[in-house]
Amino acid sequence: MELVFQNKTSAFLQRILHETRSQEQTAELIVPDSFPDAARIVSSCAEAILRGKECRQGSVTVSGAIRAGVLYMPDDESAPRALNAYVPFSLRIDHPAATEQMQSLLDLRVRSVDARMIHSRKVLLRVNLGCELTGFEQTSETFYALSEAPAGLQVKKQTYPLLLPSETAERSFAVSEELELPAGKPEIETLCWYTTQPLVTERKLIGNKAVFKGLLLVKALYQAADGSLSVFSQELPFSQYCELAQDYEEDALVLLPAVTGAELERMPDGQGKKLQLTVNLLMQALVQAVRPVELCEDAYTTRGTFEPEWKQYELPCRLDRQELHETLRGSFSAPVRAVIDSTLYLDYPEQSRTPAGVQVKAPCTVNIVYLDNDGALQGLMGRAQAESEIALSENGVCMARVSAGRDGFASPGSGGADIRYDVLFELESSAEQKLQSLCGGKLEPSARREGRRPAVVIRHAERAQSVWELAKRYGTTEQAIRQVNQLSGEQVECGELLLIPIQP
Repeated sequence: MELVFQNKTSAFLQRILHETRSQEQTAELIVPDSFPDAARIVSSCAEAILRGKECRQGSVTVSGAIRAGVLYMPDDESAPRALNAYVPFSLRIDHPAATEQMQSLLDLRVRSVDARMIHSRKVLLRVNLGCELTGFEQTSETFYALSEAPAGLQVKKQTYPLLLPSETAERSFAVSEELELPAGKPEIETLCWYTTQPLVTERKLIGNKAVFKGLLLVKALYQAADGSLSVFSQELPFSQYCELAQDYEEDALVLLPAVTGAELERMPDGQGKKLQLTVNLLMQALVQAVRPVELCEDAYTTRGTFEPEWKQYELPCRLDRQELHETLRGSFSAPVRAVIDSTLYLDYPEQSRTPAGVQVKAPCTVNIVYLDNDGALQGLMGRAQAESEIALSENGVCMARVSAGRDGFASPGSGGADIRYDVLFELESSAEQKLQSLCGGKLEPSARREGRRPAVVIRHAERAQSVWELAKRYGTTEQAIRQVNQLSGEQVECGELLLIPIQP
């Protein structure tokens, strides 16, 4: 007798690459003729702007620009001056798995930025640019379901809630706002530099829409009419959604924002108090759908012979997902009297195994503009590290993302500058499960056995084992063993006395 199965094919996205690349972008900035000569560099700032990504066979090209600023002190001891730059870049990632049809998520960031003088009229800007790319391709898997087992065939079924990438989507949108300095702030004479940071605060799947809310954190360093420096910051809310190809309910949603354009300028009639901001954002979404899959993991017959056919699977099963807020703390030695501005540049996370799981570390660089004990404008670059840890089995894999949180600052401390920043770790752990499922077989029933056979076998369990193992060994059923021994669990403890009824 041939077994009849119902075949169910599930389509999903398979991760085919996860690569991180970095490159140094340099630019020579010329001091304008109207500016005095540079005596020394104070500090620098940079932000990555994504323009596009092009997937080809064997490679992915990411293009964009770096919007940067450099602050220097003139040799005539007048007020500090700011130089601005817009540096185009093209970054290529070669990988044999890349294809034109590949779907991808891109995390583009500035890892560090600094500047040095070439001479009094020329400054060299150096930006360490990083790009983390995750690529997916469409694939499918066939699962086999035995709806009704023939008489005498015992089947062990197990349902696995697989969390598989289902689809990606993107949504471009703009945040445009008129900003006004709060009361008490000096008027803006010159914008030195500004940063924009999108932060997702809420996410939800509703039918065929990925709905998200967040904040755009805007911070600007500017110069007042008297030459002094001041910082202005504001939070702007946004609410948008991505259209999806399918409907979802209680599934997982991963969101990765990117800045694709930013412009901040003084309003002509604002009298130095008003700014016009326009920021273009790209939200990248990945939906991970929960797929309950029932597999026939084992089978035997209590009567006759059975020749099974098996299909082997290697499927990623998600173990856990956590969002952990950690506090980055650090101290840097410098004669700091007052901090004017600080900017955090987070690098990509690094992982190391611990006896209990995985430790995730996020190196970072902090650029600080401050006044020293003599009131002179200075800058320093310090390095620190944010850390988090999760429990994880030996065969588990952790996918980690790290981003700056909502709060962060630097302040004078004992002997220098102290930093305190909120850092968000998104940690998703999974394990590659090697599973098997019955996909076919031939069952040959036999007549009832003749002759004398024991009706019951009395045994002490030699080790802890499942009721299924005992039933398979003695050619009986789980139900029969449970009923006669009044068992409710799946396991039998070592040394337990059992009555095992034998099928006639």
